Amino acid sequence: MDETQAKQTEQTSVFDTDNELLEYDRDQHRAGVRKARNTLFIAGGLMFVVDMVLLLIQLNNLDGAEINYTYLYGVVGLDILLLAAFIGLGIWTKRKPYTAILIGLILFCVVQLVAMIGDPTNIYKGVIVKLVVIVSLVSGLKKAKALQQLDRFAAGEF
Repeated sequence: MDETQAKQTEQTSVFDTDNELLEYDRDQHRAGVRKARNTLFIAGGLMFVVDMVLLLIQLNNLDGAEINYTYLYGVVGLDILLLAAFIGLGIWTKRKPYTAILIGLILFCVVQLVAMIGDPTNIYKGVIVKLVVIVSLVSGLKKAKALQQLDRFAAGEF
């Protein structure tokens, strides 16, 4: 290899630097989306576990009274559906992160509002966990939107 070819291989183009910066930004946004994905999994799991514990406490407090199996199966069925929804949304963040996180945030808020209407003490119960979930999902939503814009820019769709 002659000297000019060696110099050309050593030099980096401005476009190479731009591509490296673009990839760095993508990695930063992907990390935020990953946190939101994990938050969806954790939120679904926490809601399921807490509801099952509360249901078991209710069953233990019946003291020989007849168990309403319709209520029992309804609560367990609804909790399984919610858990499946949050797991599905978490998985969907791999393909459509913005949409999945937005739907997850809306679903989480709706579930919390319904719980607060059903029992007003839910307003302050677990407020720190609820705030952490909401903040994490909103942050992930912003990162997903930015990642979506970077992908459009990289594809030449301005």
